[in-house]
Amino acid sequence: MLNISNRPLTTAEFPAFANENAEIQRELTLVAHYNNAHKGIIDTEFIQWALDNSISYRVINWFIGDFSDVDDENVLCFLDGIFNHYTMYYDESNNCLKFKFKDTAGNLNVDYTEDYVLAGVAFEGTEPPIDVDTIFSKLQLQKSVTDVKLKHLIGKVPEGAYKFLHALDSAKVESVLTDILSTDNLYIHWSAINLLYHSLVDIVDSVLSVQIYHNEIKNVLFKYAKRDKEYILPLLAQYKYPNIDSSYIKGYCFAMVDWIENIIPDDVEDEFLLEFLRQELKSSGKRGYLPFLVDNEDHVLIDGFAADYMSRMGIFQGSTHIFDEISEVQEVLESTPINGEYLFNRASFRFEKSHVSKWLQLCDIVAGIMASFFTFANCVTVEEVVSMIGTLNERQKRNLTLLHRLMKKSTNKNMFFAQKSNVFSQTEVCILIKNMAENFDKMYNIR
Repeated sequence: MLNISNRPLTTAEFPAFANENAEIQRELTLVAHYNNAHKGIIDTEFIQWALDNSISYRVINWFIGDFSDVDDENVLCFLDGIFNHYTMYYDESNNCLKFKFKDTAGNLNVDYTEDYVLAGVAFEGTEPPIDVDTIFSKLQLQKSVTDVKLKHLIGKVPEGAYKFLHALDSAKVESVLTDILSTDNLYIHWSAINLLYHSLVDIVDSVLSVQIYHNEIKNVLFKYAKRDKEYILPLLAQYKYPNIDSSYIKGYCFAMVDWIENIIPDDVEDEFLLEFLRQELKSSGKRGYLPFLVDNEDHVLIDGFAADYMSRMGIFQGSTHIFDEISEVQEVLESTPINGEYLFNRASFRFEKSHVSKWLQLCDIVAGIMASFFTFANCVTVEEVVSMIGTLNERQKRNLTLLHRLMKKSTNKNMFFAQKSNVFSQTEVCILIKNMAENFDKMYNIR
């Protein structure tokens, strides 16, 4: 992550804020000593040293960004997550607890097009930048509504692909998006897991013998598995995927080979990637070795989402994380020991009841909007999005622009506020929607 070669650092080069207090002086002096003692070689060991010596984000940001002249967004956002302090609130949408086959016929327990989403709001520091009640007071909801959710803003609308368009047509959603966007130091964050893609990637990771084309092969497998789901899902379920008995590994691999051999690829690139996967499956079948598809639970494709909570805390280690109470997640997080290595969870977290926290209720709205967005991107093609442009009304265009601005505002603060599965087809739709929003902004001068 870090690979810096610095010149010696002297007190004359300390920043203007060096004289603000003795603690800043101490931190800068320690950093200078470290830099000079290591002959200016700054690598990942520096991060652990800085944590151990309580070096503040302000000093780290100056030392790496200004003195060391690092402008790599990945590095700077990584350090922001480790050393800076945010207060981050979360809620989830589409939590099926477990994603699994219901039977050997390959029937799934939930709609795989609806991404699991963990999302919410965040602000730097501990002091809220706005009285959250002011956001809700503008919504004029009935007094009987004590635990506000997205459904209270958009009414009863059909679930599925077009829920997103209904959400965009809500005046109350427009009010919430406007308030978050216009409040300095208030951001949204989100993590989206594509259920079926996430369930299939272990097939590729188990068979590829070389570290090339991983993402491309995972996506081509996902593409044709969706297209041929009536065949491939029962096939996987019959082998109790993802827990394939060692005596059936060869049969499973060659069944997958047979399936690939009957695919008619869309283009030469797909043909190449499918052939690559076919050859690797043949080799794995002959060896009888699939490291990630054994010692699992029969038919359980995703065994809960607590790992996503831990991932977010691992990225934003210097922050406080407040989650809605979910017993299945609490049990995992509270029973997982804190590992001393810096890449593991050292963040503080707590659980609160959503009906007593307006911040968590705001997160429900954000998570619901983002979940509907990713479901929409899963279910429509680029061509279908293009044909929809002329059907959007003025409010939908405004809200799409507001959402895009808010997402951009947030990722400009830290690119890791956004996470999603690396699904090429979904990303292509998301990029098109982003471009649409930017065009609406220019065309209609939406404010």
